[in-house]
Amino acid sequence: MADGKAAGPQVDVESCIERFGKLYSHWKSHQKDPKSWQGSDALVFTDGSSNEDVTTRVSNAHEWFFGYEFTETIVAFCAEEILIVTSAKKVELLQPVVKKGADVPIKLLTKKPKAAENKDFFKQLLDAIKKSHGGKVVGSFAKDKLKGDFATLWLAELKPFASVDVSVAFSDLLAVKDTKELKTVRASAAIAAHVMKTHLVARLESVIDEGLKVTHKTLSAEAEALFDDPRKISAKLQPEQVESAYTPMIQSGGKYDFKLGTEPTSDNLHFGTIVCSLGAKYKSYCTNVARTYFVDPSKEQEAAYALLLDVEAEVIKRLQPGAVLKDVYEAAVALVRSRNPALVEYFTKTAGSGIGLELQERNYQIAPTNERQVLANMVFNVMVGLSNVPRSSPASDKASEVSAMLLSDTVVVTQGAEPEVQTDKCLRAWTDVSYYLDQDEDKPAKEKKAKKDKKKKARDESDESEESEAEVKAKPKKPAKVEEAKVAKVIAEASSRRSAQQRAEDKAKSQEAEEKRRTHQKELEEKKRLEALQRFSKKKEKKTEEKLTLTQSYADPSEFPKDIKNNKIYVDAARESILVPVYGVMVPFHVSGIKNASKLEDDLRINFNVPAGLTVTTQKDGEPTERKVFIKEITYRCTDPRNLNNALRMIKELRKRITNREAELREKKDLVVQEKLVLSKNRNPRLTDVFLRPKLAGRGNTTGSLEAHTNGFRFTSMKQGGTLDVLYKNIKHAFFQPAEGELLVLIHLHLHNGIMVGKKKSFDIQFCTEVMEVSQDLAKGGRYDDDFEEEQRERALRTRLNTEFKNFCEKVEAQVPDLEFDIPYRELGFNGVPYRSDVFLQPTVNCLVNLIEAPFFVLTLESIEIACFERIQFGLKNFDIVFVLKDYEKPPVHVNNIQVQYLEALKDWLDSCDIKYYESPQNLQWSVVMKEILKDPKKFHTEDGGWSFLGSESGSEAGSEEDEEESDAFSSPSESGSESEDDDEYDSGSDAESDESDEDASDAGSEEEEDWEALERKAEREDRDHARKRKERGEAYDSEDETDRRPKQRRK
Repeated sequence: MADGKAAGPQVDVESCIERFGKLYSHWKSHQKDPKSWQGSDALVFTDGSSNEDVTTRVSNAHEWFFGYEFTETIVAFCAEEILIVTSAKKVELLQPVVKKGADVPIKLLTKKPKAAENKDFFKQLLDAIKKSHGGKVVGSFAKDKLKGDFATLWLAELKPFASVDVSVAFSDLLAVKDTKELKTVRASAAIAAHVMKTHLVARLESVIDEGLKVTHKTLSAEAEALFDDPRKISAKLQPEQVESAYTPMIQSGGKYDFKLGTEPTSDNLHFGTIVCSLGAKYKSYCTNVARTYFVDPSKEQEAAYALLLDVEAEVIKRLQPGAVLKDVYEAAVALVRSRNPALVEYFTKTAGSGIGLELQERNYQIAPTNERQVLANMVFNVMVGLSNVPRSSPASDKASEVSAMLLSDTVVVTQGAEPEVQTDKCLRAWTDVSYYLDQDEDKPAKEKKAKKDKKKKARDESDESEESEAEVKAKPKKPAKVEEAKVAKVIAEASSRRSAQQRAEDKAKSQEAEEKRRTHQKELEEKKRLEALQRFSKKKEKKTEEKLTLTQSYADPSEFPKDIKNNKIYVDAARESILVPVYGVMVPFHVSGIKNASKLEDDLRINFNVPAGLTVTTQKDGEPTERKVFIKEITYRCTDPRNLNNALRMIKELRKRITNREAELREKKDLVVQEKLVLSKNRNPRLTDVFLRPKLAGRGNTTGSLEAHTNGFRFTSMKQGGTLDVLYKNIKHAFFQPAEGELLVLIHLHLHNGIMVGKKKSFDIQFCTEVMEVSQDLAKGGRYDDDFEEEQRERALRTRLNTEFKNFCEKVEAQVPDLEFDIPYRELGFNGVPYRSDVFLQPTVNCLVNLIEAPFFVLTLESIEIACFERIQFGLKNFDIVFVLKDYEKPPVHVNNIQVQYLEALKDWLDSCDIKYYESPQNLQWSVVMKEILKDPKKFHTEDGGWSFLGSESGSEAGSEEDEEESDAFSSPSESGSESEDDDEYDSGSDAESDESDEDASDAGSEEEEDWEALERKAEREDRDHARKRKERGEAYDSEDETDRRPKQRRK
């Protein structure tokens, strides 16, 4: 069979050679058998052009030998050699088989495009047939109807030979399965049982429960659609490997036909006896399962079904190696006759058949006339039933007068053990297949009306009535329409009661879940507090403060450049300094001390980096020793603006060079020295044509190959020729994200220690591939067929790439036991803004991630101490969430603008991850909050109650003027600005340049003005709190009164 992990079609060489050998062995031992090979001197299997509507014997033969159907191919098995005439591509696929070598030599002949040009090959085939044994009788699949000129011409060449049909002999060959075939059969049976149990039965139950009108054809089409998109069954299944063995059978309403492949009718599903049967085909191997479901069954049906279960068990039990098939069937009939002789005539004429590449191996039917023996490793579709049994008790309607029941399972015969039922996961006990609507107050209207009509008929025919006097009087007076109205009213009332009851049950369940979550959150609060106390009780080493490095432009004026001119700005690129005239003296400044430079008309303004105040006094033993004065800015004016333009350009270029150098030094400062990669000489897991994010250098994607070695990965770029090594021990988290709803399939590595990629340090390395072309040539016209073919190609490409990346991850996990790839849960994902753009965030087992859009977002759940939902107010459609990390030195992580529909799901997820969460009606100034906590974290968790302040109703006031600074942390964004501005102190990589407006604003306002602003904020908070309290009391809000009151508050 073909290797599913290969990049393209491949022939399983070992299986092909082994099966060639089986054919020759069976042919040699049964060549003269008139019921087998019938004296065939040569075997010629011919396939014509593709015919997807019909499965032929020769196509099954090709599937068995090669794993694929080889159209327009001739395979001739002669006594001394095997000749295969086929196309060039198929010849290429078969070359490994020829190289490996079989017991009989194999000769490959490449077919010409035109059928008439192959006469030379036909002559070679005919000569070989004549030399094989007697050279007169050719065995073939005579009943196959072949299409195409190639097959027609070849069959004409065979007319001089006697022809015999060897279909029976070949079926004998296929009946006993090898190990690989049995593995495939088990997978196919699991698919069939899963579809029946999880999808079809669940759909039937919902239809019955809600009393819906759905046709047999619709239910069958829904079940068959699952095979068209097998990822709905399992994410591991590939579309090209799975299909439905036949159109699923859904039958009810007294019309039953157990022949496999019977087309479903357009009748609505009848709530009585429902027969369901479906078959799966996985890698061309068929399996089958059938079940019968009963709605309001009678005791008679229950007894008959119990008998049918015992009959099926008896048939399965007797399928032992050496058993004769007719004896198995007779044992089943004998059991029916002994338990209920009246049912023998309704018992199925066969009890199943062999199954495999053929849906029904008719040579191995469990029938009363079949004398063939059962062999080990055969696979049977055991299928027993009672067809069109009339109901002895009165039926509720005409459709229930005739019933039927069918059971079918796929069974593997084993040597020395009980046969293995492969579809037993699809339950068949009476309690699992019977439904009683009479005991349910909310039964469907159709069943209620049927029961009411039955009672009405009984009352008309009987002189003695058990009805109440009121009902007897009402019956003859009310016309039919009134009766129908009454029935409709009863149905409506029952439906209303059901809806109210369902809502009450849902509400009770929701409240119960909320109570459990609340209890768990209280436990988590105490647990997190104790963990924090334990963490902060340990003495931490004090961080060594970084000493400022002094820069010196020149040791003395003698080192000034010789070409400087008085009263003219000079830029010394070699010393990275500028010399400017101050009162006629050239004064040097190092460029690192310049904040920015700008030019307006004829003025050049240079701003310097200075402390908050313009003077600093250094002290020693409490006595002032030195007073330092700083220059904040210098402005020059020149009549010739060209000189200023040149000076400004050179200053900016010099500043840019120094800024880039300092940024690179900062990136490299805390780099951890990595071990050397140990290259493996074995055949390593490898991915080709992947591109790296972030890129190594240059423009465009960095495309190359990724290879797993002994202690790490190596990415090798194709164009630049560079390499990037990532060690396994440096990987903190590894992710594999298939292309589901995205254009990329990717592997993402989140590192413990950053590594240099190009000139930047990165903690996130990603290797990905696009699964479709993002651009399209609009100049090319196209038809609908072209679009459809393009879509098919894209789907196949997506499947192939997902499989390649998945196989790579599995191989790496097998090679490196400590490395495991997380797969994001897309169904739990939600949209949010962790940085500046809205992205789709997805939880994994250990993280919350966004791996598609850069910058990547990877938040480790273990690093989170608490989460806080902000802007939780009635009427708002969005909210924010803030994650406070266990390391208080790091800024809290914000995810903003999350739709409110995800709120409950996020709460459940956080609670399941043992993360304590709080809710706040507005945004907090987390920079201020964390600054206060960092002053004494231990005191915060002992005396101040830890994070419990977030759980109070009003998180915006501390209740005291002493806590004014802390209460300011709770002001809304409209008052305090955005969170990104508040958290600037955490930003380690701020730009060297800033606007002049920022410079001017840094020292604007006096201490009195700051106090006035604090009073303004306090007054506005009081106004909001007063309005909120009045609203809670139900009082009307008078905006004019509030407006008049505010100035009075401010004058206090």
